[in-house]
Amino acid sequence: QDKIIFAQEFIALVKSGVPFVRSFEIILQRTGNERLKEILSDVRERIIDGASLSDAFAPYSEEFGMVFISSLAAGEKSGRLPDTLKRYLEYIQLLADTSHTIKAALTYPAVVISVAIILVVILVLFVIPNFAEFYRGAEISLPFLTVVLLEFSQFAQHNFSLFIALIISGIIVLKFLRSRPGFAERMDKSLLSFPFVGKAALLLNASVFLRTLSFLLSGGIPLVKASDLAAKTSGNSFIRKKLSMVKEDIEKGENLSDSLEKSGIIPEIAIEMVRVG
Repeated sequence: QDKIIFAQEFIALVKSGVPFVRSFEIILQRTGNERLKEILSDVRERIIDGASLSDAFAPYSEEFGMVFISSLAAGEKSGRLPDTLKRYLEYIQLLADTSHTIKAALTYPAVVISVAIILVVILVLFVIPNFAEFYRGAEISLPFLTVVLLEFSQFAQHNFSLFIALIISGIIVLKFLRSRPGFAERMDKSLLSFPFVGKAALLLNASVFLRTLSFLLSGGIPLVKASDLAAKTSGNSFIRKKLSMVKEDIEKGENLSDSLEKSGIIPEIAIEMVRVG
Protein backbone atom coordinates (compact mmCIF):
# COMPACT_ATOMS: atom_id res chain seq x y z
CA GLN A 1 0.00 0.00 0.00
CA ASP A 2 2.90 2.38 0.76
CA LYS A 3 4.29 1.72 -2.73
CA ILE A 4 0.94 2.67 -4.29
CA ILE A 5 0.76 5.90 -2.25
CA PHE A 6 4.37 6.74 -3.15
CA ALA A 7 3.68 6.11 -6.85
CA GLN A 8 0.55 8.28 -6.77
CA GLU A 9 2.34 11.21 -5.11
CA PHE A 10 5.47 10.90 -7.25
CA ILE A 11 3.47 10.79 -10.50
CA ALA A 12 1.43 13.84 -9.50
CA LEU A 13 4.58 15.80 -8.69
CA VAL A 14 6.48 14.75 -11.83
CA LYS A 15 3.50 15.55 -14.10
CA SER A 16 3.31 18.97 -12.45
CA GLY A 17 6.89 19.63 -13.49
CA VAL A 18 8.43 19.37 -10.02
CA PRO A 19 12.11 18.22 -10.24
CA PHE A 20 12.95 14.75 -8.93
CA VAL A 21 15.01 15.99 -5.98
CA ARG A 22 12.26 18.35 -4.80
CA SER A 23 9.64 15.65 -5.35
CA PHE A 24 11.48 13.30 -3.01
CA GLU A 25 11.85 16.06 -0.41
CA ILE A 26 8.07 16.61 -0.44
CA ILE A 27 7.30 12.88 -0.20
CA LEU A 28 9.85 12.46 2.61
CA GLN A 29 7.97 15.07 4.64
CA ARG A 30 4.67 13.25 4.16
CA THR A 31 5.48 9.55 4.53
CA GLY A 32 5.49 7.82 7.92
CA ASN A 33 7.22 4.66 6.66
CA GLU A 34 10.75 4.76 8.07
CA ARG A 35 12.17 2.24 5.59
CA LEU A 36 10.69 4.18 2.67
CA LYS A 37 12.18 7.39 4.08
CA GLU A 38 15.60 5.75 4.26
CA ILE A 39 15.37 4.52 0.66
CA LEU A 40 14.08 7.79 -0.79
CA SER A 41 16.74 9.79 1.07
CA ASP A 42 19.44 7.64 -0.49
CA VAL A 43 17.80 7.81 -3.94
CA ARG A 44 17.64 11.59 -3.64
CA GLU A 45 21.36 11.75 -2.79
CA ARG A 46 22.22 9.52 -5.76
CA ILE A 47 20.26 11.76 -8.13
CA ILE A 48 22.05 14.84 -6.75
CA ASP A 49 25.33 13.03 -7.46
CA GLY A 50 24.29 12.63 -11.11
CA ALA A 51 22.63 9.20 -11.27
CA SER A 52 19.58 8.62 -13.44
CA LEU A 53 16.29 7.77 -11.72
CA SER A 54 16.48 4.07 -12.65
CA ASP A 55 20.13 3.82 -11.55
CA ALA A 56 19.30 5.55 -8.27
CA PHE A 57 16.59 2.97 -7.52
CA ALA A 58 18.68 0.01 -8.78
CA PRO A 59 20.13 -0.95 -5.34
CA TYR A 60 16.56 -1.31 -4.04
CA SER A 61 15.29 -3.89 -6.53
CA GLU A 62 14.32 -6.16 -3.63
CA GLU A 63 12.00 -3.51 -2.17
CA PHE A 64 10.56 -2.09 -5.42
CA GLY A 65 11.08 -4.99 -7.82
CA MET A 66 12.89 -5.18 -11.13
CA VAL A 67 9.62 -4.45 -12.94
CA PHE A 68 9.56 -0.94 -11.45
CA ILE A 69 13.26 -0.27 -12.14
CA SER A 70 13.10 -1.61 -15.71
CA SER A 71 10.03 0.53 -16.31
CA LEU A 72 11.88 3.62 -15.10
CA ALA A 73 14.76 2.84 -17.46
CA ALA A 74 12.36 2.35 -20.39
CA GLY A 75 10.51 5.58 -19.55
CA GLU A 76 13.75 7.54 -19.36
CA LYS A 77 14.93 6.09 -22.65
CA SER A 78 11.68 6.90 -24.46
CA GLY A 79 11.31 10.33 -22.85
CA ARG A 80 7.83 9.42 -21.61
CA LEU A 81 8.54 8.85 -17.94
CA PRO A 82 5.26 10.35 -16.59
CA ASP A 83 3.21 8.07 -18.88
CA THR A 84 5.29 5.07 -17.85
CA LEU A 85 4.82 5.88 -14.16
CA LYS A 86 1.07 6.27 -14.70
CA ARG A 87 0.89 2.82 -16.35
CA TYR A 88 2.96 1.38 -13.50
CA LEU A 89 0.50 2.79 -10.97
CA GLU A 90 -2.42 1.24 -12.85
CA TYR A 91 -0.49 -2.03 -13.01
CA ILE A 92 0.24 -2.30 -9.26
CA GLN A 93 -3.32 -1.23 -8.38
CA LEU A 94 -4.67 -3.95 -10.67
CA LEU A 95 -2.37 -6.54 -9.07
CA ALA A 96 -3.45 -5.39 -5.61
CA ASP A 97 -7.13 -5.73 -6.56
CA THR A 98 -6.52 -9.19 -8.05
CA SER A 99 -4.64 -10.33 -4.95
CA HIS A 100 -7.40 -8.98 -2.69
CA THR A 101 -10.07 -10.82 -4.69
CA ILE A 102 -8.19 -14.14 -4.49
CA LYS A 103 -7.50 -13.73 -0.76
CA ALA A 104 -11.16 -12.94 -0.12
CA ALA A 105 -12.15 -16.10 -2.00
CA LEU A 106 -9.72 -18.16 0.09
CA THR A 107 -10.82 -16.72 3.44
CA TYR A 108 -13.76 -19.11 3.92
CA PRO A 109 -11.76 -22.31 3.18
CA ALA A 110 -8.97 -21.04 5.46
CA VAL A 111 -11.43 -20.48 8.31
CA VAL A 112 -12.99 -23.93 7.80
CA ILE A 113 -9.56 -25.64 7.82
CA SER A 114 -8.49 -23.70 10.94
CA VAL A 115 -11.66 -24.67 12.79
CA ALA A 116 -11.20 -28.31 11.71
CA ILE A 117 -7.63 -28.34 13.06
CA ILE A 118 -8.77 -26.84 16.39
CA LEU A 119 -11.53 -29.45 16.65
CA VAL A 120 -9.08 -32.29 15.96
CA VAL A 121 -6.74 -31.00 18.69
CA ILE A 122 -9.66 -30.80 21.14
CA LEU A 123 -10.75 -34.33 20.26
CA VAL A 124 -7.23 -35.74 20.61
CA LEU A 125 -6.46 -34.00 23.91
CA PHE A 126 -9.80 -34.02 25.73
CA VAL A 127 -12.49 -36.22 24.15
CA ILE A 128 -10.73 -39.40 22.98
CA PRO A 129 -8.90 -39.99 26.33
CA ASN A 130 -12.31 -40.33 28.01
CA PHE A 131 -13.25 -43.04 25.50
CA ALA A 132 -9.93 -44.75 26.23
CA GLU A 133 -10.83 -45.04 29.91
CA PHE A 134 -14.25 -46.41 29.00
CA TYR A 135 -12.89 -49.08 26.61
CA ARG A 136 -10.15 -50.02 29.04
CA GLY A 137 -12.74 -50.66 31.74
CA ALA A 138 -14.97 -52.62 29.35
CA GLU A 139 -12.08 -54.97 28.44
CA ILE A 140 -13.20 -55.44 24.83
CA SER A 141 -11.06 -56.10 21.77
CA LEU A 142 -10.58 -53.08 19.53
CA PRO A 143 -9.38 -52.71 15.91
CA PHE A 144 -5.66 -51.92 15.51
CA LEU A 145 -6.20 -48.39 14.14
CA THR A 146 -8.54 -47.54 17.01
CA VAL A 147 -5.92 -48.73 19.51
CA VAL A 148 -3.25 -46.58 17.80
CA LEU A 149 -5.55 -43.53 17.94
CA LEU A 150 -6.35 -44.08 21.60
CA GLU A 151 -2.69 -44.57 22.52
CA PHE A 152 -1.67 -41.46 20.59
CA SER A 153 -4.38 -39.45 22.33
CA GLN A 154 -3.20 -40.70 25.73
CA PHE A 155 0.39 -39.83 24.84
CA ALA A 156 -0.57 -36.33 23.66
CA GLN A 157 -2.58 -35.67 26.83
CA HIS A 158 0.09 -36.87 29.27
CA ASN A 159 2.94 -35.28 27.30
CA PHE A 160 1.29 -32.05 26.23
CA SER A 161 4.48 -29.95 26.29
CA LEU A 162 6.32 -32.59 24.24
CA PHE A 163 3.38 -32.72 21.82
CA ILE A 164 3.55 -28.93 21.31
CA ALA A 165 7.35 -29.12 20.99
CA LEU A 166 6.98 -31.74 18.24
CA ILE A 167 4.55 -29.49 16.34
CA ILE A 168 6.89 -26.47 16.65
CA SER A 169 9.88 -28.62 15.61
CA GLY A 170 7.92 -29.84 12.61
CA ILE A 171 7.19 -26.24 11.55
CA ILE A 172 10.87 -25.27 11.96
CA VAL A 173 12.05 -28.30 9.94
CA LEU A 174 9.48 -27.52 7.25
CA LYS A 175 10.71 -23.91 7.02
CA PHE A 176 14.30 -25.13 6.75
CA LEU A 177 13.43 -27.58 3.99
CA ARG A 178 11.37 -24.84 2.32
CA SER A 179 14.57 -22.81 1.95
CA ARG A 180 16.12 -25.58 -0.16
CA PRO A 181 15.23 -24.99 -3.86
CA GLY A 182 14.48 -28.62 -4.75
CA PHE A 183 12.16 -29.22 -1.81
CA ALA A 184 10.46 -25.84 -2.21
CA GLU A 185 9.71 -26.61 -5.83
CA ARG A 186 8.21 -30.02 -4.99
CA MET A 187 6.18 -28.50 -2.17
CA ASP A 188 4.86 -25.69 -4.39
CA LYS A 189 3.99 -28.23 -7.07
CA SER A 190 2.03 -30.35 -4.57
CA LEU A 191 0.19 -27.21 -3.43
CA LEU A 192 -1.28 -26.86 -6.91
CA SER A 193 -2.96 -30.26 -6.58
CA PHE A 194 -5.01 -29.15 -3.55
CA PRO A 195 -8.72 -28.73 -4.28
CA PHE A 196 -9.79 -25.11 -4.88
CA VAL A 197 -6.60 -23.65 -3.31
CA GLY A 198 -4.39 -25.08 -6.07
CA LYS A 199 -6.57 -23.73 -8.86
CA ALA A 200 -6.78 -20.31 -7.21
CA ALA A 201 -2.98 -20.18 -6.83
CA LEU A 202 -2.50 -21.18 -10.47
CA LEU A 203 -4.94 -18.56 -11.76
CA LEU A 204 -3.43 -15.84 -9.55
CA ASN A 205 0.12 -16.54 -10.73
CA ALA A 206 -0.98 -16.75 -14.38
CA SER A 207 -2.85 -13.47 -14.03
CA VAL A 208 0.12 -11.69 -12.43
CA PHE A 209 2.48 -13.02 -15.13
CA LEU A 210 0.26 -11.94 -18.03
CA ARG A 211 -0.52 -8.51 -16.57
CA THR A 212 3.18 -7.90 -15.85
CA LEU A 213 4.18 -9.03 -19.34
CA SER A 214 1.55 -6.78 -20.91
CA PHE A 215 2.67 -3.81 -18.86
CA LEU A 216 6.36 -4.29 -19.69
CA LEU A 217 5.74 -4.77 -23.41
CA SER A 218 3.57 -1.65 -23.55
CA GLY A 219 6.47 0.25 -21.99
CA GLY A 220 8.80 -0.73 -24.82
CA ILE A 221 10.76 -3.44 -23.01
CA PRO A 222 11.88 -6.27 -25.37
CA LEU A 223 9.93 -9.54 -25.22
CA VAL A 224 12.83 -11.67 -23.96
CA LYS A 225 13.58 -9.37 -21.03
CA ALA A 226 9.89 -8.74 -20.34
CA SER A 227 9.08 -12.47 -20.15
CA ASP A 228 12.05 -13.02 -17.82
CA LEU A 229 10.97 -10.22 -15.46
CA ALA A 230 7.33 -11.34 -15.56
CA ALA A 231 8.27 -14.93 -14.65
CA LYS A 232 10.15 -13.71 -11.57
CA THR A 233 6.99 -12.10 -10.14
CA SER A 234 5.54 -15.52 -9.30
CA GLY A 235 5.61 -16.48 -5.63
CA ASN A 236 5.40 -20.19 -6.48
CA SER A 237 8.85 -21.66 -7.26
CA PHE A 238 7.41 -24.45 -9.46
CA ILE A 239 5.38 -21.98 -11.54
CA ARG A 240 8.34 -19.58 -11.65
CA LYS A 241 10.57 -22.32 -13.10
CA LYS A 242 7.96 -23.26 -15.71
CA LEU A 243 7.41 -19.64 -16.77
CA SER A 244 11.15 -18.93 -16.90
CA MET A 245 11.32 -21.49 -19.73
CA VAL A 246 9.16 -19.13 -21.83
CA LYS A 247 12.16 -16.80 -22.14
CA GLU A 248 14.43 -19.69 -23.14
CA ASP A 249 11.97 -20.88 -25.80
CA ILE A 250 11.64 -17.37 -27.25
CA GLU A 251 15.43 -17.07 -27.43
CA LYS A 252 15.43 -20.31 -29.43
CA GLY A 253 13.07 -18.75 -31.96
CA GLU A 254 9.63 -20.00 -30.81
CA ASN A 255 6.70 -17.60 -30.77
CA LEU A 256 5.16 -16.41 -27.51
CA SER A 257 1.88 -18.35 -27.72
CA ASP A 258 3.60 -21.70 -28.27
CA SER A 259 6.04 -20.98 -25.43
CA LEU A 260 3.17 -20.16 -23.06
CA GLU A 261 1.32 -23.32 -24.11
CA LYS A 262 4.38 -25.47 -23.37
CA SER A 263 4.61 -24.04 -19.85
CA GLY A 264 1.27 -25.64 -18.90
CA ILE A 265 0.54 -22.70 -16.58
CA ILE A 266 -1.39 -20.21 -18.70
CA PRO A 267 -5.12 -20.87 -19.38
CA GLU A 268 -5.96 -21.92 -22.95
CA ILE A 269 -8.22 -18.90 -23.56
CA ALA A 270 -5.34 -16.52 -22.73
CA ILE A 271 -3.01 -18.43 -25.07
CA GLU A 272 -5.52 -18.15 -27.91
CA MET A 273 -5.81 -14.39 -27.32
CA VAL A 274 -2.01 -14.08 -27.48
CA ARG A 275 -1.95 -16.20 -30.65
CA VAL A 276 -4.51 -13.94 -32.32
CA GLY A 277 -2.55 -10.83 -31.26
